[in-house]
Amino acid sequence: MKGLDIHLVRDKKELEQVFEIRTMVFIEGQNVPYDEEMDGLDDEAIQVLALLQGKAVGCARIRFIDDRAKLERIAVLPEYRKMGIGQTITSFLVEEAKKRKVREAYMHAQVYANDFYIKCGFVPRGPEFDEAGIIHREMYMALK
Repeated sequence: MKGLDIHLVRDKKELEQVFEIRTMVFIEGQNVPYDEEMDGLDDEAIQVLALLQGKAVGCARIRFIDDRAKLERIAVLPEYRKMGIGQTITSFLVEEAKKRKVREAYMHAQVYANDFYIKCGFVPRGPEFDEAGIIHREMYMALK
């Protein structure tokens, strides 16, 4: 997509933009409690920001746990959805995970988005479960 830049967060200003997007999408948009969204794990994560023509429109984070990459907090502002930004962010995350030579990428995906992640190459695994009051299912992609 022309004008779309996805990159690792470079400074405090960009990290604040990530937190603003997460607040709008998860806390305000989906009523996730603040303490669950801002879970204290951001310092151990790699943060990703998506800019469209210089405007912050999406974000995500990756945490590396043993030999797996956990993709988390994938979010796109509502007015920028269905433009391919979420898929591009997800592809970026997978490439970052591959660079670190982990055996798989996985996530706790909201069930309504499972078909989207299947199209991105992820496979559902295990039963559905509640996380932050929203039904999720683990999705994974083998990388080795």
